[in-house]
Amino acid sequence: MDIPRLCLTLQALALAALLTFAGGAHVYAEGSEEDQPAPLPSVAETIDEARLLLAIGHFDEVLPVLRAHLEAGSSDTDLFFLLGLAAAGKVQSVQVPAPERQALLDEAVAAFGAVLDARPDYVRARIELATTFFLMEDDQTARRHFELALAEQLPSWVAEHIRLFLAKMDDRRR
Repeated sequence: MDIPRLCLTLQALALAALLTFAGGAHVYAEGSEEDQPAPLPSVAETIDEARLLLAIGHFDEVLPVLRAHLEAGSSDTDLFFLLGLAAAGKVQSVQVPAPERQALLDEAVAAFGAVLDARPDYVRARIELATTFFLMEDDQTARRHFELALAEQLPSWVAEHIRLFLAKMDDRRR
């Protein structure tokens, strides 16, 4: 098999796997008048699949799966954290209409806030929350969360990244 055809085959297999993991495949009860979607995968499976989908930028595929678990009553902080990453990530990766952009950013704020309510010491969630406020141009709130994160022991490259955000906010004020 030649290389281009092999690449296309591998891409097709990867896409099929992603659609299956993301809930694209549904099982319906035979003879039933109503279509019955398959039960949700376990939280652990969903977290693993969500991380994979987020890593390759498939935000639209991961958002419904995470939302479904949270709507079903799950309170797993990893699900909330990944939902925040997916919502904020979509805003940063593609152009979305203003109302959808605001809704996604609000969803990210709520998700990261839920994580911090349960785990106030989760610095990564605080940094992601600050970044989301930065995207919303709520610089006062973003600055507060960035400064709280800087008060922790951070790798130097993370602290430098935060300082870049702070400098951008200073530039926006001018």
